[in-house]
Amino acid sequence: MLQIKLVDNALTPDPTDFRAMVVNYSKKSVEEVVKQIAVPGSILKETECEAVIKKFFQVLAENLRQGVGFDSEFITITQHVSGVFTSEADAFDPTRHEVTLTVKTGQVFQQALNAVDIAKVDHVLPRPTIRQVFDTKSRTSEKCTSGHLLDIQGNLLKVENETDPAQGVFLVSAQKEKEVRVAYIHHNGSKKLQVEVPEGLKSGEKYRLEIRSTVKGSKDIRIGMYEKVLTVA
Repeated sequence: MLQIKLVDNALTPDPTDFRAMVVNYSKKSVEEVVKQIAVPGSILKETECEAVIKKFFQVLAENLRQGVGFDSEFITITQHVSGVFTSEADAFDPTRHEVTLTVKTGQVFQQALNAVDIAKVDHVLPRPTIRQVFDTKSRTSEKCTSGHLLDIQGNLLKVENETDPAQGVFLVSAQKEKEVRVAYIHHNGSKKLQVEVPEGLKSGEKYRLEIRSTVKGSKDIRIGMYEKVLTVA
């Protein structure tokens, strides 16, 4: 199912019309597609399938290098040259011209697109998303250890202003009667945070991990919460 949300259509002067934006879109790698092919019981092996698929695309790339496109019931690949030539005698100049390609759907892919189910979802503001937590001391994803590093992975994790006391990484007690702000962020990235768990947490205490930060230039602080409760080791 393809999920879409409606956003303002900036391409038209009409303030009341909208355009569709695809959200929550996922992609599969060659390795993931191979696993779909080489299912248990199949005579096809993962290593063989992966080798054939990669060789197929390598051959397509070599054909493109030689100026040869591709045509099938799945896709058609056609090359073009863009840029302006100053005269009939002008030659191709890579500083002014570029070789591009167009990929068009063939019959099989077009039939698949025609059969896609569309679901309209509510507009959701982007916020930090915590996908995985790893306590480097206990080496688990369900604990945290005072004075030791905690690795956090996800999306939009970066704390934009570490000096703002309202932003940062917080441990909120399960009953919400207290919260502790992490003082040291060793790595502050969009995909990964590495923080030092504050000293003084008592063994057995349970906390929710929250990241509070402005996102993508927004003025409002948005909160991302880890789905598991962390127990102090």
